[in-house]
Amino acid sequence: MSDRALEDERLLILIRDSYMVSGKIYGSPRVFGDLREAGEQYGKHRVARLMRGHQIRAVRRYKAPKHIAGRPSIVSPNRLKREFGMGNGYDLDPHLARLAVPGCNRGSIRPQGGRVVHEADTGSRAGP
Repeated sequence: MSDRALEDERLLILIRDSYMVSGKIYGSPRVFGDLREAGEQYGKHRVARLMRGHQIRAVRRYKAPKHIAGRPSIVSPNRLKREFGMGNGYDLDPHLARLAVPGCNRGSIRPQGGRVVHEADTGSRAGP
């Protein structure tokens, strides 16, 4: 066996010891931390590779289910009675969309050759 293979066998024994002491809960980052505390100088990817190769896996934490089937979703009522269908001003075509406040952008939207051009920078005034 090569030196690397012998070193991997030695490291695997240390990994299994740390894993068993943790109650078979720790994954590679915590096992790596235990080895570092013990003074061993191995890389975290090497520890992870050996654990993966020998089916040493962490116990995953419990996560509550995100969605419980069978319950109706809570949707806020449409109090403004807005309809976002086609042909009512909320289209995806910006040339057809109505401005929410037409007076605010006066002068920044100018027709040029049949097209509507929006100028983002209309200048600013100095002072308060």
